[in-house]
Amino acid sequence: MVSIAKENDRIVFENFDKLWRYDPGLGEAEKIEVVIRQDFLGSFDRKESFEDAADNAAISPNGKLIAFSYKYDLFAMPENGGEVKRITNDQKGIGKIVITENNRTILFTKRNQGSFELFSVDINDLDNIKKIDWSEGKYIMRIYLVSPEKLAIHYRVNDDSRRVALMNINTGKVTDIIEEDPVWSWFLAFTPDLDYTFYVKGDLQNNRRELKLYDFKNGTSTGLFSRTTYIGNLYLGQDKQSLFMTLNNELVRLDLIPKPEVDEVEDNWDKILGEQTEADEDLQDKDETPFRIEFAGIESRLNTISSGPGRNYVVHVICDTTLYYVNRDFGGNNYTLRRINYQGDNDEEIISISGRINDYQNAFM
Repeated sequence: MVSIAKENDRIVFENFDKLWRYDPGLGEAEKIEVVIRQDFLGSFDRKESFEDAADNAAISPNGKLIAFSYKYDLFAMPENGGEVKRITNDQKGIGKIVITENNRTILFTKRNQGSFELFSVDINDLDNIKKIDWSEGKYIMRIYLVSPEKLAIHYRVNDDSRRVALMNINTGKVTDIIEEDPVWSWFLAFTPDLDYTFYVKGDLQNNRRELKLYDFKNGTSTGLFSRTTYIGNLYLGQDKQSLFMTLNNELVRLDLIPKPEVDEVEDNWDKILGEQTEADEDLQDKDETPFRIEFAGIESRLNTISSGPGRNYVVHVICDTTLYYVNRDFGGNNYTLRRINYQGDNDEEIISISGRINDYQNAFM
């Protein structure tokens, strides 16, 4: 590059990686010394040491395997401690993580050209990471198991957001569901037979959320009630008669069928005259209670079971009487895991944690 000063006709030129100046009056050239003043000098290397840190994590159903992400890659290790195995090594960024019911297969989302696509890997063959072809070009927002064989996938494609699909884990087949509505709930509450699911439809124009029930056999949806406030975090009780949700930060139970007005009085003679045989007990152990819902008057069957200050979210339903939920303060940095029964009684604190939690559902399960 040659520059000529307009005023004195001096020439400044570049010779390899140095700048020189030529003065035609003197007929001489001299090297220009360039000094760049900086605020600081020193190494730009950054070193970190960490312990018990992860961005996202998942635990296998048998509790023996942990998969977690840290600094853009995926790792796995035994729950009881031991060697940490690195699964990915490309620093592309890991999103959501799920370990399937076989306790070996890890499903996870990984960033690719701005989107999060879906991948799977077997803990016994970590060099064989497979991309789920269906996910290419889609942005996977959330994944979670709804049965041992089915994975729910919340995703968007371009401007078509808030879509949901189900993937058969054994075959890899993916099927879109609830195509007529934008699904605003982070979790769908499926019945055990996967014949129905509860979800929340969003209406941006009118700023409303509507709780709906989708019938897979008929492909139809039925609206239950709507609000201008938050409705989400849906969980079906194991009694199949209670739907739990967060309604405007409160923890609420929706009775799917009317409760009897008067509780039945226990008859102590039943303990004597109604003794069961082993065959009767085996039959009773089999949960064959069908799912049932009565739509008439359903909105009147909403019951608040916890209204502690902050936001209250169900994280796990452990039986037909008890559930766990998280109370998060409005600042978002303090989380308390609590246990409560379906009626809102015996509310007790289990553990309190401070700090940033990316996925509190997995953190407290």
